[in-house]
Amino acid sequence: MSEQEENSPPKQKTPTIQQKIDLAVHHHNAGRLPEAESIYQDVLRTYPDQPVAMHLLGVIAYQAGKNDEAVDLITKALAINPNYAEAHFRLGKVLKELVRLDDAVFHYQKAIEITPDFFEAHNNLGNTLYEIGRLDEAVLHFQIAIEINPKSAVVYNNLGNSFKKMGRPEEAISNYRKAVYIEYSYADAHSNLGNILGETGKFKEAVVHCQKAIDLNPMHIEAHNNLGNSLRKLGQLNEAVASYNKAIDLNPESAVALSNLGNALRELGQPEEAVAHYCKAIDINQKYAQAHSNLGHVQNELGRYDEAQAAYDKGFQLSHGGPWWNSATYADGDRLGSGPPAEAIFTSPFKLQNSVDQLDYLISKGRIDPSFRRLVDGYRKVLAEIQLRENPELVTELTRDQLGDIGSSYDRVIYCSEAPPIRTGTINTGLDFKNIEDHYFSSPVSVTTLDDFLTPKALRGLREFCLESTIFFGYTGNHFVDSYVSRGFSCGLLFQIAEEVKQCFPRILGDHYLSNMWVYRYNNQSEGVAAHTDDGAVTFNLWITPGDANLDPDSGGLIVYTKEQPHDWDWGYHNRMKYNATVKEKIADFLTDADTVTIPHRENRSTLFHSNLFHKSDRIHFRDGYENRRVNITFLFGKREV
Repeated sequence: MSEQEENSPPKQKTPTIQQKIDLAVHHHNAGRLPEAESIYQDVLRTYPDQPVAMHLLGVIAYQAGKNDEAVDLITKALAINPNYAEAHFRLGKVLKELVRLDDAVFHYQKAIEITPDFFEAHNNLGNTLYEIGRLDEAVLHFQIAIEINPKSAVVYNNLGNSFKKMGRPEEAISNYRKAVYIEYSYADAHSNLGNILGETGKFKEAVVHCQKAIDLNPMHIEAHNNLGNSLRKLGQLNEAVASYNKAIDLNPESAVALSNLGNALRELGQPEEAVAHYCKAIDINQKYAQAHSNLGHVQNELGRYDEAQAAYDKGFQLSHGGPWWNSATYADGDRLGSGPPAEAIFTSPFKLQNSVDQLDYLISKGRIDPSFRRLVDGYRKVLAEIQLRENPELVTELTRDQLGDIGSSYDRVIYCSEAPPIRTGTINTGLDFKNIEDHYFSSPVSVTTLDDFLTPKALRGLREFCLESTIFFGYTGNHFVDSYVSRGFSCGLLFQIAEEVKQCFPRILGDHYLSNMWVYRYNNQSEGVAAHTDDGAVTFNLWITPGDANLDPDSGGLIVYTKEQPHDWDWGYHNRMKYNATVKEKIADFLTDADTVTIPHRENRSTLFHSNLFHKSDRIHFRDGYENRRVNITFLFGKREV
C-alpha cells in the first residue's frame, strides 16, 4: 500500500433512511421546521413510498395551518401503511380542525384498534364524540384514557364536562375535583368546578374555585363571569358587577358577561342600565336567546308589556323555534330538520304522553296537517319503549335511536295559537274588588278566593291558547308539564289579564310589577306540586279546566299553609330541591303545626295569596282525556322580601 493511500481520509458512509428521518425528527421536535421539511422531502424523492416521511411532512403542513395539504399527505401515508396508528391519530386531529367530525372519529377509532392503549387517541376521540353529542361514548373513552393514565388532570376535566352536559352534576363535580387535586394549578378546571358549584347552589364554594382560577390566570374571562354569577346569587351585587366588568374589560364582545351584568344591575334597582346592557349583548349576538328573555324580564318590571312580549317572543323563537313551526306538512319541516339534539335529553312518560295527546288534538281540530301523524307515531313508539323499560315515575334519558324517532322536534314548537288582547276587557266587572281587597287585608291569612273571574270570551281564549300551543317543555317527574313566560307562555291576552289584575287590586298589588307567568298541565291522577313558596310578593292563581272534569269536587285545587318560609332559608335551594327526600322532610316538619286553607278546584276560580306562604296542590283526581287535564295559570307580582 502506498504512503498516499495510507494517509487518505476514510470515505463518508451515506446516511440510512432511518438516520435521515431521525435527524429530521430531531429538527422537527426542536421547532426547526424548514430543516425537517427539507429532509422529509429529500427522503421522499428517493423513496416516494416512505410512510413515516410522508406522514411527518403532513404534520408540518398541519402545523403551518395548511390543513387540506396535511390531509392529502397523511392520507397518502396511510395508503402505504394502513396500520400506522400515529398517522390515523394525526389525521383525526386535522379532520377535527376541519370540523369533519365523523371522519375524525373514524381515524381515532382506527388508531385505537391498532394500539388499544393509545392514551391521546382515547382522549381526543372522547373530545370529538363530546362535540357530536355522543356523550355516553365520550365518557367511555375518557374513562379508558384515565385507566391508561390515572394522573391526567386534563381527562378528568373533560370527563367532568361530559357529565355536566349529560345533566349529571354530581359526577361532573367529582371529576372536576379530581382534576384540581391532581393539578392544583389547572385554572380551567377550577373555573369549571366553580361554574357547576354555582349552578347547583353551592355559591360560597363556587366563589373559592372561581377566585383560584383568576389567581392562576387573571385573564380567565369565564372565571370572572362565573365568579360574578355566584357573587350575585350570594347577594353581593356590587362585587358581582365588578367581576362582570372585569370579564367585559378582557373581552368587550362577551355577550354573556354583558347580559349577566344586566341581571346584576336589574337587581340593584337600575333597570334602565340593565336594558342598555341587554341590548349591547343582543347587538353582539342577535341569536342569544337568554339576553332577549332577560330583556323581557326587565321590560316587564318597567311595565312596558308590549316591549316585554316582543323580547320574550324573540328569545322563545331562538330557543324553541324550529323547522315545523308554521310548516304546512310534517315533510316540509322534516326536510329542514337539523337532526337530534347534540346534548343529552331527558324526559318523562307524562311529557311524552302530553305531546302525543296534544298533537292528536291539533290534528283533530285541523290546526296541523294529518301528515304530522308520523311524528305522533314516533312519540308513541318512544313512549312504549320507556314504559316497558323504566319505572314510569322516573325521569329517563332518551337514546340516540329514540331521538332519531322524533327528530329535532323535541322541545320545538309545532304550533302556537294566537291569543290577542280583547277589546272589551278580560275581567268580570261584576266582582266587588274593594270588598275583595278588604277581605284580603282583614283575613288572618292573606288568602282570597274569587269565582267567575274572567269573562267567558277571555276564558275561552285562554283555554284555547293552552290547549293548542305546543309550549309545554318543562316537566316534573310524571306529575305535570309546564311553560313559563320566557319559554312560550306569552301572548297579548295574558299580558292584558296581568295589567287588568293590577288595576283591579291597587291596594294589594300597589307598585308590584309582573315578575313572572307560568302554566302547569297535570296528569289526570297526580299529587301535583309539592309544598313550596313563590319568589314574589303576591301570587295570583287561576284555574281554567271545566268543573265537570274534576271527579272530586271537594279537592283538586290548592292547599295554603298558614306559615311562611323563614327568610334565613335559601329560597332558591329549597324551591329547586322540594322533591328531594331530605328537603321535603324538612319542609314537612316545619309545617307540622301549621293550619291550612283548602281551596277546591272550580273552573274560572282564582286565588290571591301572599307568595311566601307555603302552598301545594291538593290531590288531583280528574277524568281521563287531554281536555280534562287540570290546567292552572299563575301570575306572580313583585319580589320576595329578603
